[in-house]
Amino acid sequence: WDLSATAPGVLSIEQRVSEIRKHFPTALSVDDFMNRVEVVLADKGFTGNNTIAMSNLCRDESCMILEDKIESVFGSCFATHGLGGVLTCGVIGIKAGLSHSPVMGGKEQYAFFSFPHI
Repeated sequence: WDLSATAPGVLSIEQRVSEIRKHFPTALSVDDFMNRVEVVLADKGFTGNNTIAMSNLCRDESCMILEDKIESVFGSCFATHGLGGVLTCGVIGIKAGLSHSPVMGGKEQYAFFSFPHI
């Protein structure tokens, strides 16, 4: 297998990263982003042991990578899957998500992630 080979018309990973950096020079990889989120939230007392993540991401399969990374930090998250970063689940959907938080010391803790298609 030649892992460096690409299909005709398909950019290599190096070319895709270069193109992204050209337009978004300060963009973070999903791993860098989630590492920073985990460190900052843990410093404030939000961890996978005491916090539920609620994710509002595009339903497109390309966004599932971010959802997987969120779940690697916080465990299973409550996914609402909106459009364009707009929550489309309504009051009932939000209440459903809020009903799943662990209660630690009488407190519920949430980490909300809401993004347009990225």
